[in-house]
Formats: sequence, C-alpha cells, structure tokens
Amino acid sequence: MLYCNEAFRLLIKNDPIESFVNPRFEELGKLTKEINPIFSGVITLGDCYSVNTSIEARVYYKHNQLLVAGGVDVSQLLEYNMMMHRLNRENSNMQRELIKKTRTIEHYVANIKLSNEELERINQEYATVNEELVASNNEIGILNKKLADSNKQLNELNATKDKFFSIIAHDLRNPFNSLLGFSDLLKRNAANYSTDEIVDFANDMATASKQAFQLVDNLLEWSRIQRGILVPEPCSIPVMELINEVKFISAQQAQLKKISIRCEVDEDTHTFADREMTRMILRNLVSNAIKFTPENGTIVLKVKNTETDTHFTVIDSGIGIAPEHLERLFLIDNKLTKNGTRGELGTGLGLILCKEFIEIQGGKIWAVSSPEVGSEFHFTIPLSWN
Repeated sequence: MLYCNEAFRLLIKNDPIESFVNPRFEELGKLTKEINPIFSGVITLGDCYSVNTSIEARVYYKHNQLLVAGGVDVSQLLEYNMMMHRLNRENSNMQRELIKKTRTIEHYVANIKLSNEELERINQEYATVNEELVASNNEIGILNKKLADSNKQLNELNATKDKFFSIIAHDLRNPFNSLLGFSDLLKRNAANYSTDEIVDFANDMATASKQAFQLVDNLLEWSRIQRGILVPEPCSIPVMELINEVKFISAQQAQLKKISIRCEVDEDTHTFADREMTRMILRNLVSNAIKFTPENGTIVLKVKNTETDTHFTVIDSGIGIAPEHLERLFLIDNKLTKNGTRGELGTGLGLILCKEFIEIQGGKIWAVSSPEVGSEFHFTIPLSWN
C-alpha cells in the first residue's frame, strides 16, 4: 500500500514496519529457505516519507538472496486510485443525497403525523357534534311524537264535538219534529180523525218518543264516559241472565220483522264484567242486528269463555257492511249513517258507546261482514281485572 496519506502516517506513527498489510523485509529473510516462494502477496517499496509503490509479487529465496518477482504499472495504480476516489466521491454524494432525502422523508412523515393528529382532533370534534345532533334528533322525535299525540287528541276532540253538534242539530231534532207534527195534527183535527187514524198517530208518536229517549239516554251515557264519571263495577254474572234480558227488551222490535233470535250459550257460563255496561253493549248490538236484517231473518248470540276472557258474538243475516266502511265503523268521526231495512233511524252513537263500554272494561271489539250476506260483531271482556 502507499504511505503518502498524512492521516495514515499518523495512524502508523511514521513507522513503516507497523504496516498492517506488507511484511517487513527482515521478516521475509527469516522465512525458511526450503519453501519457494517464501511469500506471495502485496509488498511496498519505499517509506512513508517518499513516493512509493505497492506491488503484487512473489518473493523467492535464491542463492542466499531475496528474489522479488511481479509488480504493477504505476499508471494503472493511479487510474485505480482515481477511480476509487471518484467512486468514493460519488458514494459521498449519494450518502449526502440519501441524508437529504431521509430528512425530507422525516419532514414529510412529521407533517403526516401532524395531519393525522389534526384529523383525529377533527374526527373527535365531529363525533362530539354528531352525538349532539343524535341527542337533538331524539329530543325532536320525542317532541314530534308528543305533537302527533296532541294532534290526534285534538282531532278526536274536534270529531267528538262535531258528532255531538250533528246529533243535537239533526238526529235529536227529527223525533221531535215528528212529535210536534203529529201532536199539532191531532190538536187541530182530532175530531175529524177516526179511531184507527188516531191510533196510528199515537203509534208514530210513541216510536218518535222512544227514539228521542234512546238518543238522550245514549248522549247521557256518552257524556259520562267522556268526563270520566262512569267507572265500571265488575262482578260475576250468569251470561244467560244477560241474554234473556236483552231478548226480552228486543222482542217487540224483532217480532215486527219476524226475526228469530237464537242463543248458543252454556247455562253455567259466567263472565266477570260490569252488568249494566255489558247489558247495554248486547242491547245495542242486537238492536243494530235487527235494524239491518230483513224480515224472516235470523240473529244468533254466541258466548264462550277462553283462558283469559269471555268472547261474545252477535251474528245476523242482514245486508252486511262494505269493506271500505268496515274499518271506520267504530270511529267517532265516521260520517256513515244508514237507515234500516224498514227505514229505521239510528242515533249514530250505538257502536261508539259499545266501543267505549268495552274498552273501559279492558276488552276489544271488531266486526266481520260481507255485503248481502250478513255481519258478525265480536267483543271480549277479560275474566280478571288488574
């Protein structure tokens, strides 16, 4: 190797015999003479204070002298040195470029880290805002439900008011018009009428009076329910007693149209209900069945107990109800009114009262019907009340 580098001279302390690569000639002379070549490798010619050359050579021992064979061109060494210098410089440049790019990457990574931290902060803020929005939406949903319930109650109140005024203005006026008309005719022309004609007038007046009384009675019961005054008083009731009472009350109305009322009830069947309310429910349903059943028709009353309630059914062979009217049958705002098969008038409150009396006892009511075939009205009342 060449000892022309000041830094290397410092490394070897200006002593060429400290070379890490080349053997000292004194050492070469001490090698055994039986082996040739005695050395093969790189040796340096010169010292660290002069221009020197390193050569690749083989050293032989011949005639008690050292024979050095081999060498290398100095110009080639310079070329190699220049190439190594260039490679070192390129390597240094590459290292500097690598360091620069590494710093750029570190800066980029630091910026990404900051961006991620900012994004995480924004996401946390968004999550907080989203939670607040969800809470607000829940509150709005609750308020909307309350508003919908209030609107529903308001609509029901308006429908109730409209129904009440309709009954007062129209239905209640009709029977009194009949009473006033017939009584006025009798007052002015009683002497001119025969006994049979007077009896007919009396029958018409009695029918109008009964209609007015029933309407007023229904209005009274309905108003008591609306004001919360009416409270059910449940007790154990033999069902056949209720059925017989309703049949007795409805007998005259049924006989006028030659309608038979048949019962399918076990004698020992009992229900647990308010007696007067249940009787009024059955009376209204049977009266409606007679009203919409033609002459010579049939009405069947069925009652049976299940594990949880008493199931009542009133079946008629009447004119039936159209499907579009069936679902609104028990609503207070239902505008449907229809005369019976003989022109019988209704109060418009019968089914509404039935629904109120059944629901106040914890039961349900529904209807099944086909036009020109007949109708079935079902209602249940629990066997035990909480």
